[in-house]
Amino acid sequence: MSSASLWGLVREQVMTIDSRLQRANDLIDKIHETEKQLNDFKYALDAAALYALSVNDYENDRDWTEKRKLARRLYWEALYFEEDDIKEFYNVSSIEELIQCVVGSITKTYYCPCCGIGMKVEVESRSDLERLEHQHYADNPCDDCIALKRHIEHLKQMPYKEYLKTDEWQITRQCFLEKADNKCQLCNTEKYLHVHHRTYENLGEEEDKDCIVLCRGCHAKFHDIAVAESAR
Repeated sequence: MSSASLWGLVREQVMTIDSRLQRANDLIDKIHETEKQLNDFKYALDAAALYALSVNDYENDRDWTEKRKLARRLYWEALYFEEDDIKEFYNVSSIEELIQCVVGSITKTYYCPCCGIGMKVEVESRSDLERLEHQHYADNPCDDCIALKRHIEHLKQMPYKEYLKTDEWQITRQCFLEKADNKCQLCNTEKYLHVHHRTYENLGEEEDKDCIVLCRGCHAKFHDIAVAESAR
């Protein structure tokens, strides 16, 4: 193929790519326009619902229940409406009275970034909701994870011999033995097994690489090698 033909092929491919990119950009613009139209439509529906509060009479319990549902949705979801705009249609004197007598609180669920457990928080006003979001409440761990982290820090600060007597270490030790099939990981014997710490940095939350299962003889040799290396 001549250089002219090759250049023509490349140019054709580039033009095809440019055409596809243009169509993609046009589609993105249409999506944005549709989103704007949907938001405008939602606003119009909410505005109509808000207007309905002012012109309709609610004379029985069912009507009042529907009115409360509507107010609740407008207050908690249609955040572009001011609280005062909703308050005036209920003949209440304050936002506190609006929330207590009409709207009510809501429950938001945030998930702990550490354990994934849902944390339910009662929100009593828009200002509470804004404060929770501003404080990045969803990024904060739950109380149990905070307590666990403090306990692990306590274990790390304990003298090593005391740590080996804790229930936490006994459970961790048993886990390492089971993973090693209750055998020395050097000579495969099943007698006089120890769990040796390769590092002390993760006491209380040991990882698989932090410990090795050794028999009494291999454990002694392991320490002899470590002493010899440290003496160099």
